[in-house]
Parts: sequence; structure tokens; C-alpha cells
Amino acid sequence: MASDMTPLTRRRLLTIPSLAALTGALGACDALPLMEARAIPYQVEVEHRNVELPQIPDLSAAVTACAALGERMVRHQVAEGGLNAMACPVGLSLGLALLFAGATTPTIDVDRVLGTAADDGSVADGTIRDLTWSGVMTSLQEMEASERALKDFDPEKLPDTPMLHIANRVLLLVENRVTLPYLEAANRWYSATIEHCDRRSAKKVLDAWSRHHTGGLIKKSGILVEEDTVAVLQNTLLLAAAWQTPFSGDATTDEEFTRSDGTKTQVPMMSEGLWVPQAQANGWRAIRLPYASHSQDPRLVVDIILPDAGTDPSELPEGSWAAASTALNSAPSTEITLTMPRFDLSTGPVDMASVLMEMGLDITAPLPHIGDDLQIGQAVQQVRLMVAEKGTVAAALTEIEIQETAGPVEKDMFTVDHPFVLRIVDRTTGLGVIEGLIGDPGATS
Repeated sequence: MASDMTPLTRRRLLTIPSLAALTGALGACDALPLMEARAIPYQVEVEHRNVELPQIPDLSAAVTACAALGERMVRHQVAEGGLNAMACPVGLSLGLALLFAGATTPTIDVDRVLGTAADDGSVADGTIRDLTWSGVMTSLQEMEASERALKDFDPEKLPDTPMLHIANRVLLLVENRVTLPYLEAANRWYSATIEHCDRRSAKKVLDAWSRHHTGGLIKKSGILVEEDTVAVLQNTLLLAAAWQTPFSGDATTDEEFTRSDGTKTQVPMMSEGLWVPQAQANGWRAIRLPYASHSQDPRLVVDIILPDAGTDPSELPEGSWAAASTALNSAPSTEITLTMPRFDLSTGPVDMASVLMEMGLDITAPLPHIGDDLQIGQAVQQVRLMVAEKGTVAAALTEIEIQETAGPVEKDMFTVDHPFVLRIVDRTTGLGVIEGLIGDPGATS
């Protein structure tokens, strides 16, 4: 790209092949099974930035902010009446970071929510936000799955060491609306695949990508494609990890579980004797279970935080869940007999936009770094979590719709719901062939 191009010139360089051509190329998608839906790649010629953890200016601030965002998402679901509430904190954070890729002056206070400092011009071709969350993603992708492992993924066959797959995509639906600099930043910092399709095929394309990158655990996108949808950002996470010490399947029995309202239910309970870190504070106890690893110091663990009997986890002060994980970092190991439920739970699409508004973000603010007259539309996250005797499998899909600020053009409605006249006319002669006044179309004669 020529260096003498002005920013205005570069904003207008993104040109998608005509929608007529796309319709011809993708028209067959409607006739194909859902799994065969395809989008057309859009090539963005940039060099991906590999950021290492030591390069992140303030990792602890980002971790704290990520935990707060995830907890807000869970508490929001509980407030809406959910007995089970789940979130993927890192998926929420990466989705927001992808949305504001390369934005030096974001129109909403996204840096506060992501735990990153405001841009100071110190990062070439990006921001401190990009440096931070690209580095976090790169670190997590040290557990990345191969393409073959992803294609052949079977939740019943857990890998020897934890597998963590992360993918990002920007799917474009409208011609000449998204700026090239934004797409370059999304690809450079977050390895986002840039693709496009026509609106008619969009739902199938979104579903197919979701299913592939979650190992089939989340089969459908949570986005409703509308007339004002310009683009959809997708982030997926797929995790599969075996316990360091598996539970004995023979020890699993149906036992009583008491809900927060005091009612009881029978659920399959796993049981195993373990030697694990344990911590406690006012109102809760917590333990840490390691996943299998070739190292004596496992990287991936799960923390189980158990409030005192009669206390719902949502009644603990905000920040208590993350504080328990911090306490477990230095907690001594003790010998316990652990009994806990086996389960397979899904959230369905949860409204992420409401949570962002609760945190003080104006989601109706414009997105000039992406394009003119654009704003956030739908923002949803889906999570599935499976915990069993062998280990844990989880998947998350975070999606953000970019829509036109003006919204869809309102159509002139013509509803024939009262008496009317019908005339069949020969246009060559102008003759009326059949004519009638219909006062009761439900009558039999």
C-alpha cells in the first residue's frame, strides 16, 4: 500500500465483490446442508503481531477487569431468574477488544472495562488495549488444538493435556461500510478471519462457523440477521481437559442437592479422595482441582467455591469469587473426600449488551473506527459446560452485531384487514375482467 495515501483514502479502499456476484457464488449454500455453508475470504495483507506476556504493561489489571466482567455477566443471569448462570470472561473481553481493534479514541469507556490504560501513542499500529489482549490470547493459544483435532473433536475423548482453542472472525454483509484500517487491526492483533457473504446466506454461515469452532457443542449463532446488520464479530473458545486424578465412575450415585430456595433434587454425584489446595474466608470455602499436565505445576485448574450452607453464591460480595482463586494460589494442600455433581449445562444466548449498559457503557455510541453511522446492535454470549468423571469440556460463543445507526428503513405497510375492492385487469385493453367488493372474505357464498 502506498505510503502517501491519506487516512481518508484508506478508509474507502475496502471493496467487496458485488452482492450479485456473491449471490451467484453462495447461492448454492441454501441448498446445501448447514455444515457446508461457506463464506468468501477477504484477504487482508498485514503481519500478525505476536505479543508475549512480559510485553503486557499491566497484566494484573486486565485479569481483574476480566474477572469483574465475567462475574457481572453471571450475576445478571441470576437477577433474571436463572438457577444456573455461566459466562466466558475471556470471551467477553476478547470480543470487546476485537470490536475496538486499533481504536485510539474509543467512543465508549471500553478501556475501563478491559483493565487497560488509555492509548498514549506508544504502540505502533495499535493501542495498549491491543497489546494487552493480543498478548493474553497468544498465551492462551499455547494450548491451541490442531486443525485435525478440532475437526475430529469428540467430547468423550479427552486429550492427554488441556486443549484450548480460540478463534475470531469478522463477517461482512454489506459492501463498502467497514474501513480497511479496522479490518487490518482485527487481523493484525487478534488473528481475526475476515470473510463476507450475502445476507440471505448469513445465518447459515454464522451457524456453520460457530459449530465448527466449538467442536459441535454450540450449533447455532445467537445473532438474528436483520436488514440493518452490516457485520458480525464472532469469538469462540473450546476447552477440553482431563482431570489429573479422575473420579471413579463406579462411585457416582444419585444423591440429594439442595437448591437456593431450599427445594431438593436428585443429581448424579461423583466422589473421589484427593489431596488439593484448600482456602476459606468469611462465608465460603474453596478447593482447587488440577487438570492433567506433563508438568508438576499444572497450568489449567478449576476452583470450586462453596458458600456456607443456606447462602447463594450470588449473595457473596462482588469480587469474592476472584478473591477465592487468589487465595488458592498460596493455599496449603489438604486431604479431602470430594463429592460434586456431574452435569451438562447450556445458557442459550445471553444478552451481553444489557450487562455492558449496567457497567456504564453507552452501546448506542458511534463506531467511527469501523465505519460511518455504525453502532453496536445485538451482543450475546452462549456457554456450554460439561463436568464429568474424566474431566471437563466447555465451549463459548461471543457475538457482536454491527448495525447501521439509523436502523432499518421502515416499510410502508399495506394490510388488507377491512372491506376492499379487487379488480382483475387486462393491461393491453384496460378492460376489467373480474371485479368485486369483498366485505367478508370468510363467508362461504
